[in-house]
Amino acid sequence: LFLTYDNRSARNIQKETPWIWPQVWVSETGTSSPTSGSNRCITYEKDYDKAVKGIVQQTRGSARRVLGSRDASNGLTGSDRARIFTLGLYYLVSNLNTYYMYETLGPFGGDLKVWNWNPAVEYDVGTPVTIPNDIQDFEGRTGTTEHWLYASGPDAYNPDLTYRVFARRFSNALVLVKIMPEGSVNDDRSMTIHPLGGSYAVLQGDGTLGTVVTAATLRNNEAMILIDLN
Repeated sequence: LFLTYDNRSARNIQKETPWIWPQVWVSETGTSSPTSGSNRCITYEKDYDKAVKGIVQQTRGSARRVLGSRDASNGLTGSDRARIFTLGLYYLVSNLNTYYMYETLGPFGGDLKVWNWNPAVEYDVGTPVTIPNDIQDFEGRTGTTEHWLYASGPDAYNPDLTYRVFARRFSNALVLVKIMPEGSVNDDRSMTIHPLGGSYAVLQGDGTLGTVVTAATLRNNEAMILIDLN
């Protein structure tokens, strides 16, 4: 709660209080939601700087963030797509000072594992590894372990817009996250295909491994957590 303030007093309070209860960090609303209003879709224009880039920059030092992701796509049950998308977004920013929390929209009750647990977190993706030599990270630096822009181009639904796929490598996985440009859609009409340069098993929402792929097929606001088989 204090990390949005630049003054030293706020920073010192955060240093002395290692845990805070999370506010909602991102809210995945499914494939039929608007890009405006209180329950809107995630978009690159509204959310990348604050929910991805900003989190990395805020937590490099001692500042800690509990990142509450809300799956509003399917009531109490949630959806596998939102489980992987919110976890993929978290993996773009994760470090020793960030913590991921998953919840559905409710109504809450019963077993916490239904609405407050993402089983995909149990799969060990390893630790971040150095980006490829010919790649610059999201801040234009080389030789880091941060995320980078993996692919971009004309949006499949509206070619006047630009889609973006971000990536981060871990010792056991490649994480890809495609964030919707504002004004597009996030259903099958937004689909693009991206070669992977190797074989990977797709991590599913229940934490098990699914199909082995050599290319990633992604819609807007969709992620793939690809387990390295090479």
